[in-house]
Amino acid sequence: MDGKVWVCFVLFSIAGAKKNDREVILDINKLTAYVGETGLQIRCHVEGKTVVSPTWMIMEFAGFQSKSPMLYLFRKDQKDVIEWGEEFNVTQLQDHINVTGHLEGTKSFLQLDFNKVACGDGGRYTCSYGGLDKHGRLRKYSMSGDFIAQTIDGGPPKLTIDTKVVKIYDSLKVSPGEKIHLVCEGDVGKPRIPIFWLLDEVPKPQRLLGEKDGVRQGLQIIPDDNLCSFKSESHLYFEMKKSLMVVTCKIAFRTASIFLHP
Repeated sequence: MDGKVWVCFVLFSIAGAKKNDREVILDINKLTAYVGETGLQIRCHVEGKTVVSPTWMIMEFAGFQSKSPMLYLFRKDQKDVIEWGEEFNVTQLQDHINVTGHLEGTKSFLQLDFNKVACGDGGRYTCSYGGLDKHGRLRKYSMSGDFIAQTIDGGPPKLTIDTKVVKIYDSLKVSPGEKIHLVCEGDVGKPRIPIFWLLDEVPKPQRLLGEKDGVRQGLQIIPDDNLCSFKSESHLYFEMKKSLMVVTCKIAFRTASIFLHP
């Protein structure tokens, strides 16, 4: 669970059930958040009264590369014990998540407080709660919620023209009628942020280019080892006009422009 500071949003799955119909509730206090943001809280707590003798509470996490019990809360020697799942990097988690919990009837809870959101925190959280009812029968209840971390603005766009890398604000001489192929590539975050092409055709005002202008979306690369760094590219095919043109590639708040003159 690592990340850079970029965008995040959350979807909450309750499947239409009312809180008072449930024995256990999973609350996620933010529907949107940014990687690096503080104040995210994920809390599992008891709502019903069926379980009179609680024995355990588990927080499961299904993320981009893992699906495993994340936290265990149980009683041992009349004390509450909280343990992390074996598949997780405990040191990394404890660096940005504070965990508290208690097993005591309707007061039972398991809570995660994030001092900063990491990109890898995105995924589905499932709270499960179990114990004995008044008849001594084992009962188990669960509820899930989805938290999806987003990122934005991972780096400046890189421009190439006819396979040659060009510097930002380069001024290039192009003959009128010559066909040009530009490629813009960059780190587009998670999920993928669109790459836009803008054209200033002096003296006309700037306009957004689309497919009819020769824009084609290219390859998207999603590396396995970096959940926050999705790379993408966009192509622009057009014919040089007889006036000065400024072509700009835009990814989120970053731009890269070049000047083309006849």
